Amino acid sequence: HHSYAEQYRYPGESHFHNPDMPMLMRYFRLHGIKTVSFSSFADRHTAWWFCAGWSEMHTSTNKQGSETADEVNAAVIPWLKAHAKEDNYFLHIHYWDIHSSYRISCEWADRFKNDPPPEWPDQAAIDEHQKIYGPRTALDLYTGYEDEDHAPVDFMPDAIKSVADFKKLIDGYDGAIAYTDYHIGQILDILEDAGVWDETVIIVSGDHGDSFGEHGQYMDHGIANEAVHRLPLIVLIPQDRKITR
Repeated sequence: HHSYAEQYRYPGESHFHNPDMPMLMRYFRLHGIKTVSFSSFADRHTAWWFCAGWSEMHTSTNKQGSETADEVNAAVIPWLKAHAKEDNYFLHIHYWDIHSSYRISCEWADRFKNDPPPEWPDQAAIDEHQKIYGPRTALDLYTGYEDEDHAPVDFMPDAIKSVADFKKLIDGYDGAIAYTDYHIGQILDILEDAGVWDETVIIVSGDHGDSFGEHGQYMDHGIANEAVHRLPLIVLIPQDRKITR
């Protein structure tokens, strides 16, 4: 049960869009912006309302969110090379790699093997978490998810019983962030090569954070706690840009 949030239905009481609460992509399009999305969100969540308002919508694969950043970029890069110099477009690119379960190769996770683990949860906290039952808890890290009764890749733990297990999990998380960052870099390189880097607003965000031990839950967002509600948001505006690539 998701309380009031699950009652949200767009557009609401009729078959027509409510002008008082336009979806962002529809608002842009109504104001002359070409809106383009590369995302499997609607397919993953059967959220077909998400499709309304895009000038173009691309689903890179049929993997419903299990596609990796290289598969997304294989679809995005040809489009961007062809359209980067156009005016007034909003390009939405959806990467899933930082969402559990982390499906990167071990080479990316190994980049962080020499980094120390976070100070918390320590072994005492992890020992307490052994008493908690439920999906995405220390001993039920994958239980409750179809075909996920064990880690999807060898370098991730099947359960969190020790700080060493938690370190494996965090290395996978950090590796997934690095992998996504690398593929975002490919997109920025195209913008720079096209000569539009200084004319483009870059926004990087997500729809939720994840718990990593908070309230006994790991790599998930099923609890309304501070960790889940800390959303990433990076906005780079050309006239305020202080860095060069």
